[in-house]
Amino acid sequence: MTASGRPAWHPDPSGRFEYRFHNGAGWTADVSTDGQRYVDPLGVGGGRAAGVSTDGQRYVDPLGVGGGRAAGVGGGRAAGAGAGAPGRRDGIATAAMVLGIIGLSTSWIPLLFVPGAVCALLGVVFGLVAWRRGNPANRPFAITGTATGGAGVLLVGIGVWTTTLLFDAVDRFENPPLSDVDLTRCASGEGGLTVAGTITNLGGRTSDYRITVRVPGRTVSATREVAIVVLDVAPGRTAAFDERYPDVSTPTTENDPCRVVDVTGPLPLGLDLD
Repeated sequence: MTASGRPAWHPDPSGRFEYRFHNGAGWTADVSTDGQRYVDPLGVGGGRAAGVSTDGQRYVDPLGVGGGRAAGVGGGRAAGAGAGAPGRRDGIATAAMVLGIIGLSTSWIPLLFVPGAVCALLGVVFGLVAWRRGNPANRPFAITGTATGGAGVLLVGIGVWTTTLLFDAVDRFENPPLSDVDLTRCASGEGGLTVAGTITNLGGRTSDYRITVRVPGRTVSATREVAIVVLDVAPGRTAAFDERYPDVSTPTTENDPCRVVDVTGPLPLGLDLD
């Protein structure tokens, strides 16, 4: 079948695409399928150009020299078209790169290592799938997704380790060894507030302690809380503390003395969970 006259789109006589453009003198490599335009990678003749001449005009035989379809084409789209149009990147390649980068960025972070590991694995899988499709436009994104995803998978071990450290630090903060605190002084003066006393470790391991003392005032709004940190108290040992707070001048009375309201372990990673 041939087409003549003014340039226009016609059903692709080779059967590899839905439409092919005829420039009025001959068929071109411009093709279209499902509303998307491509350039036929096999050329006009499906691999071997066949020059023909009619009425002194030269054309290219759209069916090739053998009068049939190009070798390796199963009728419909050009070889490899099922994996995406030539020159156009597949969405799976883009997804591989994005997921790989997310996995690499989060797989080592405490608590986030689980979603990070999932993203890293998907980045590797999608990257391999995009590579196997053979589309040259996929390759940079496929390589990036596979490489970053693989690195993210390796970093999952760090995420597990840091998460374990975080849970252990929180447990030490919330569940320190048993202790006994005795306040021997809590009074305001010209130099501010002074809080002194001792703490005895009644547990079985050495621990840091954080003692929270409530200092009452004339009004409820004037009540203050101060934190005293005592380091490395061995089991069965008593450690003394004597802290001064120049910026606290709340007066106290015998009827409303200072009180220990909480005793915890060291702050996890230096973060105040309160």
